[in-house]
Amino acid sequence: MSSLYEVLGVGQECSEEELKKAYRTIASKTHPDRNPGNKESEDKFKEATHAYEILSDKDKRSAYDSSIASESMRDRFVRDFFKPFSSQARSAASERTWAAPPVMPPGNDITADIRVTFQESLSGTKKEIRVGIGGKCRDCFGHRVKPGTRIISCGLCSGSGSILDFPSLTARRCPQCSGRRTVPVSPCSSCLGSGEERRPGNLTVSIPAGAYTGMTLRVPGRGQAGDPSGDLYINVSVDEGVGVRREGMDLHISVEVPLGIMVKGGSVSFESPFGQSITVGVLPCMKSGSEVTVVSSGFPDPAGGRRGNLFVRLDAAIPKSLSPRSQKLLEELLEELEAHPG
Repeated sequence: MSSLYEVLGVGQECSEEELKKAYRTIASKTHPDRNPGNKESEDKFKEATHAYEILSDKDKRSAYDSSIASESMRDRFVRDFFKPFSSQARSAASERTWAAPPVMPPGNDITADIRVTFQESLSGTKKEIRVGIGGKCRDCFGHRVKPGTRIISCGLCSGSGSILDFPSLTARRCPQCSGRRTVPVSPCSSCLGSGEERRPGNLTVSIPAGAYTGMTLRVPGRGQAGDPSGDLYINVSVDEGVGVRREGMDLHISVEVPLGIMVKGGSVSFESPFGQSITVGVLPCMKSGSEVTVVSSGFPDPAGGRRGNLFVRLDAAIPKSLSPRSQKLLEELLEELEAHPG
């Protein structure tokens, strides 16, 4: 009886991500919707789903691993040591010698970094980055062998995809076939038997409005070649703006208001970071440094949520110089204010 790890084609030491990819690969091929009326595919799908439900749960996986560990080490050693010489293994190897080329294993995800200016993050932009473009080898079409040559069962792991480590007797991915269970007799000279081709290329990426430092963009299928291919994850960083500060989806700016308006009250107009003309009211004798809020005029949410707000700090514009008459009037005003502070 196959273990739950064998059902998914992974070793016991596999990570959660490897487990997820293995299940995704099997489920995409055996799902009943893609194989209507195929009882064998349906059974494989149910078996893989059962295995994944247990192994994806940390507590259930730990309990299952403990039950495996309780098996006699001697029995496991004898079973796996003589497995390559069993009639079943020899028969399976013979059957796989001329079998059709196997499907490629899932490709790994890759990452790239991209930097945008603060202004570009306001309205969104497109950026071209240079990455290793993955794909199936154009000479062997991902089958890993020279055209016309054969692929055979891996002799190191007897086609199981994993081997035992000594002295712990724990299973790990076979280093010779990388868990594929088969090896090419004559590896493809173009991809050296990897089945994939990586070449430098340019990729245009759309940066959404509201992008922020630490944001990750996913480009499906542009990672390492495989079946399915991995994804490309792009880490975004945004330069700081000049005269503007960002907090989440909110924006903070400062606007100078003529002294007369700060004293008498009125309104002041200015251009927002997005290029919009905005007018806000100023109350009489408003304190310099007071802040007003313009609702929904901040950053748009890349995820489609609520737009942020724009917080405007109103600073009194102090004259850089005064005429003799202005200075005299200011002194009289200050004396009046001191005499009548209310």
